[in-house]
This record gives sequence, C-alpha cells and structure tokens, in this order.
Amino acid sequence: MTIEERLTKLEIDLATAKRRNRWMPTAATLLLAGLITATALLLAGSKTTAAVQTPSDAVKARNFILVDRKGKTRAVLGVHANGTSRLDMYDAQGNTRAGLTTSAAGISVLGMSDAHGKTRAILGLNADGSPSLIMRDAQEQYRVGLAMHGGEPGLAMYDAQGKGRIALILDADGIPGMGMYDAQEKTRAYLGVNNDGSPVLRMYDTQDRLSWSAP
Repeated sequence: MTIEERLTKLEIDLATAKRRNRWMPTAATLLLAGLITATALLLAGSKTTAAVQTPSDAVKARNFILVDRKGKTRAVLGVHANGTSRLDMYDAQGNTRAGLTTSAAGISVLGMSDAHGKTRAILGLNADGSPSLIMRDAQEQYRVGLAMHGGEPGLAMYDAQGKGRIALILDADGIPGMGMYDAQEKTRAYLGVNNDGSPVLRMYDTQDRLSWSAP
C-alpha cells in the first residue's frame, strides 16, 4: 500500500468514525462505537477490579448513583443488559460533562462535553488496540481527528462544515505524506517523500485525476 493509499484509508476511517460516533450528552445515549486511548485509564480500571474481588468487603450492584449535598445527581455508574458498562458525570446544573463507556466487545470511549452540553472531545480505543482522538467545535462539527492504525499515525483536519480538508500520515517506515482536499472532499494536492528521500508533489483535478506532478 502506497502512502497515498494510506492517506485515503485514513480519510475513510475517520469519516466512518464520524458517522458512527454521534455521542449525545445524556446518560441514555452514551454509547460510542469507535474511539479512546487511555492506557492509564485501562490500567486504573484493572487495579480497581482487582481491589474489590474479596467477597468479605466487596459492594456489588448493577447501578450506582452519586449525589451531592443538595441531592443532585453528579455521577451514574451502571452495567447494561448488553454487557456495556458506563460512567456518566454531571456538573452542578445537571449537564453531562464526561462519560466513560466500555462495550462487551472491548471498545472503550471517553467523551467530554462543554457547559452547553456539546460534546467537544472523544477519546477512544478500539478492540484491536488502535487509539483515536476526535475534537469538535461548539457546533459539534468534527475539526481534528488523530488516529493510529497498524503502527501508522495519522492526523486529519476538517472545515466548519465537517469536510475533511487536510490529512497527514507517517507510515511504518517513517515515510511522510500529506493530502489536501477541496470543499467536496476531492483530493487536489499531495505532498510526500519517496523511499529514497526525494520529495514528490502531485496535483489533481476536480475528478481526482492526476493533472500535474513533480518530479
């Protein structure tokens, strides 16, 4: 697979993640299917599990609700019938500000919302161990996506309409490449480095056909 093909794959992967992950800031809809990384979170979760396995001092339940001094719900922890475990955290006004989900398939997701209930950051780890990070603007449009697939990191940036405009990737051999796209997400320019270290620049027309290249 060439680095240009990898760039295309990155765009497809991130676009797929965008379609799959419409996290709404409510406890009932915190089910994301694609993203998170946090080795520290996973390790911390493993330590917590190990610490409460002694039957004599363990507290077991399907759901926990944490309230503040005024009786307002500030956190909800539960396990659903489909095997998904979820922790939602709320601010003093009752808005969901953070949610951590782990599915039965091993997909873990951390979503963070602003004071207006808009999801601004989604951090995920897929079942295959590939991490991703998506950042969104105040209108919840995707603006930045960072992902790693098979040891190859990739970065994509989106415009205010959520269209992918720039994608940058570094392959497993350390070869960099950058693709630039128009408002219809058509590839218009590619800048990269060949295996021998020589630079390459390619231009494409509105039909994604190569119109100019150097060398």
